[in-house]
Amino acid sequence: MKPKGSKFARKHNIVIEVKEDDKLQSLPSEFVDFFENHFNFSKRFLRLSYSAQISLISHLYNFSSSEDPDYGEISSFYLQKIHEITDSDYEEGIYKPVAVAEKRLIRMDCYGSIMRRRPDELSELYRFFKHRKKEKHLLRDYNLDNSPAWRVMAQFESFRSIAPKIKRALYKSKMHPDILKVMSVNDFCDLIYNTFQEGTEKAHFIKKEDSIKNRYIKQFMKECGDSFYRMLVDRGIDERCVKSLCNKMRRFGSCDLESLIVTETHYTEHVLKDLRKNGFDIRGIEVGMPIPDKFTNYLIDNKQESLILAREKDGSLVNKYVLPRLELHHSRAVQFADSEYLAASNYFNRLVLLESGIHHKYYHIFDSMIKQNGMQNQFSRLNISSQYMRMRIGFAPDDALYGDFENTAAFRQRVIEDKKHRVNYFEMRDLYLNNVREALNQYSKELGGFGKQYKAIVNKTKPKKGTQNSIPPLLDKSNQGR
Repeated sequence: MKPKGSKFARKHNIVIEVKEDDKLQSLPSEFVDFFENHFNFSKRFLRLSYSAQISLISHLYNFSSSEDPDYGEISSFYLQKIHEITDSDYEEGIYKPVAVAEKRLIRMDCYGSIMRRRPDELSELYRFFKHRKKEKHLLRDYNLDNSPAWRVMAQFESFRSIAPKIKRALYKSKMHPDILKVMSVNDFCDLIYNTFQEGTEKAHFIKKEDSIKNRYIKQFMKECGDSFYRMLVDRGIDERCVKSLCNKMRRFGSCDLESLIVTETHYTEHVLKDLRKNGFDIRGIEVGMPIPDKFTNYLIDNKQESLILAREKDGSLVNKYVLPRLELHHSRAVQFADSEYLAASNYFNRLVLLESGIHHKYYHIFDSMIKQNGMQNQFSRLNISSQYMRMRIGFAPDDALYGDFENTAAFRQRVIEDKKHRVNYFEMRDLYLNNVREALNQYSKELGGFGKQYKAIVNKTKPKKGTQNSIPPLLDKSNQGR
């Protein structure tokens, strides 16, 4: 083992007593050799089991902040080697994050869903108009372009697609069209939730299978499905599990393991017996014959999947949790999105599927955002180097799949439409505040004492242009996610 202590101590032969709380004492025995022998780190790292790789990264990350060169320098060096293996790069710098409302909209656009808003998250004027005496107006009176908040939201294709339903909802509510000028992003979220709500805390304003997340998974299977299938089978995963996962990803754009139904790929005695009991004609079908995909999907769609559930020899269900847990990751963090072009955050070449362990215990452990009053804000972040990485389930080079999902006429047309709807958030915020002031003057008699109080709050809001803390509470009341 190398002598402990600083480089200066070793150079001058200073003997340093090794303390019992030495950092190596906290290392599992299989990792100690990495600090005693620095050669061929990459090869030795890749020979570790997946769980051991995750554990070692955690130790290296913790040691990398140490001032002791025996640990800090070598740990940072090893992490850099892992970044090279995984086609990743560590970045530090100064950041100007997008507004809270913008970040929230990016996620809503990606998942096509909105969470219920609490009453205290809605603007006071929105609540005033909702409870004000209703008046009948024409559908064309509800011009969404009059709303600064909607113009921020309309930068996204998903929100533009529901514009007719939003206008119809406003028309049916019989609220005065002036409400559009003073509605905040959260107010629109409330309206959208009530329009699409399904009796839960979350409302899908885009069908699940049509959300960007689900479309990305379907596109991944279209472009990389065969390679993905072979990758999992080559790792020794039960082919029934692999085929069932791939089928779900192709059909529904979902890789959720909890709801995954693993079915047999070939007829077994157990399957034939159950089919016969339930009235299916099995004449001419023998054990070992492949089950047609159409028949499998028919049974799943009609909630009869129990007839073909995959089982072990002892009759127990096949363990589906040997499959990788895939999660969607933004290769460029949402908070660092280009505020002039928000829609690009959810373009396919900025998304990637990551195995859960790599997602949270590798990429996200390097996330750091330091907010400093009166000083520039700093960040650290582990980026995926290639915009064409589409999926990664391990640390080895062949644990990733690549492809260009944006080289299509449909995508190019979408970019053209998105650019037409670009707006500056801070300009829209200022326009919103002006609209609020005008509404407070116009409806001052109906608002009474509350109006004067509220007007005083608005008039005190004098933000510094282009800064995060300039966003008034009227537009960003909540820190809630979607």
